[in-house]
Amino acid sequence: MDVLRINRLAKITIVYFVVLLQISCVGLPRGFKNPLDSITSSGQKKQQAKSGSARKAWTSQEATIKNVDGLPVVMRKRDGRNPKSVDFIMSAGSRRHVSGIFRGRCEKLMGITITAYDTNRFDPIIFYESGEGRDLPAEVKKVLKAMRITLLEQCEQVEAIRLEYQSVVFKTRGNQNAAHEYKGTLLVKNGWRLQDGALTTGFDEANTIEISFRDLFSVVGVKFKGVCRKNPIILLEPQFANNSERRFHKPPTITDYQRNAESFANKYAAKCPATKTIKFTVNPIPEDRKCDKKNDCFIIASKIGSFGWNMDSDRYKYFDPHGPVKSFAHVTKFLAAGDFKTLERYVAYFREYYQTFVESYSDNCRANITDPVAFDYDVYEVKRNRFSKEISRKKVGDTVIVRVERKYARHYSLHGAAAFQSGVLGVVGQTLENRNKGAGVGQDFTKAFSRYYYDADRLHNSIRGNCGNRKIQAAYKNMLKFADMF
Repeated sequence: MDVLRINRLAKITIVYFVVLLQISCVGLPRGFKNPLDSITSSGQKKQQAKSGSARKAWTSQEATIKNVDGLPVVMRKRDGRNPKSVDFIMSAGSRRHVSGIFRGRCEKLMGITITAYDTNRFDPIIFYESGEGRDLPAEVKKVLKAMRITLLEQCEQVEAIRLEYQSVVFKTRGNQNAAHEYKGTLLVKNGWRLQDGALTTGFDEANTIEISFRDLFSVVGVKFKGVCRKNPIILLEPQFANNSERRFHKPPTITDYQRNAESFANKYAAKCPATKTIKFTVNPIPEDRKCDKKNDCFIIASKIGSFGWNMDSDRYKYFDPHGPVKSFAHVTKFLAAGDFKTLERYVAYFREYYQTFVESYSDNCRANITDPVAFDYDVYEVKRNRFSKEISRKKVGDTVIVRVERKYARHYSLHGAAAFQSGVLGVVGQTLENRNKGAGVGQDFTKAFSRYYYDADRLHNSIRGNCGNRKIQAAYKNMLKFADMF
């Protein structure tokens, strides 16, 4: 029940008036109407009217707190910087126990997410074994009830509510197939009775949904806002957290895109259950893939039964990205010949080459560097506890100084980190790719790292003692020209 904001003087006056009425009405003749009855019925009518005109959460910057059956429900405007926004956030329960959340605006179809963080306070085993809404823990049902009541007060037009429930920590008593996730639907026409499954409603295609997330293992992400479609087309592309990440990120692989496509498909289907197929277009296309069909390049997700998706990326055909360029020695050959057209397909690989060449030239040809710029590098051994908090930092080895010709310094600074990621950390991505071809993880991982260091060592040896070599100098000069092209 909403708290009426009445000043203290008015409250005292009302109490005093009611007490006087109670005193004065004692022993009234039979048939005489008690004036207190009219006050009570009037108050009931006002309270009923008030439920449909509760203060709207999106009309004020201040949080509104409501208590439903002893459970606090907090509401606030979602975008405080936009006065025209009607979006709001509603939360109920405790983040340490069971918590419910709603984000969005009033519509005919709305969604609630409830998460159980501490299952030691209740026994969820019956639900884990059945997976049915009727067996959800009482604490979860209490949060759902409080949010449903409050949503109905805030949004008179709502006719359907979808529930997503998940348990962060769950106990199975040895049952590996125990359910720890649940999707349900509540409809006004069914008296708001919880029904199992994300049921299709007549409001799906008119309901605005938002899905925004980014992959944990790459920069690929999705920012989607729109309505439900049976066969939507979604763009997958990098979502950068800052400018440094934009400059030094590892280019996404087809594995990165496919993993994100499946994650998005699960989130989209939870809000749009009628969707059976989703097409994903990617930007940029990975260097080791080419579009098989000019106007039909998609990763296609097709729903399998109630859960799971079949991911088809065959339209992005694999080809050997190294083609005629399979090592740093080949890059040197094409640079010396001024063949930039061939190298245009190997920009990421060229970044590795640029960094390695410049550092080797710094070590072996210092006398040839007439206008040096110094880059200092230190390596530290950092130890962290299980909460990722740093507990110690120790410098390993001496400071490494790389002296670079000034006109080469900008590209070295710009592409150094990207080259490291592409050449070393990118080995992990290549290992995963090769796993699909049946290669063993340990063997393939070692092979990929060996290739990188073998390449670097061969380039280093080709420069040592050959600083004035015509081929090395031609590659050194053309390397800068090619770097300036992108």
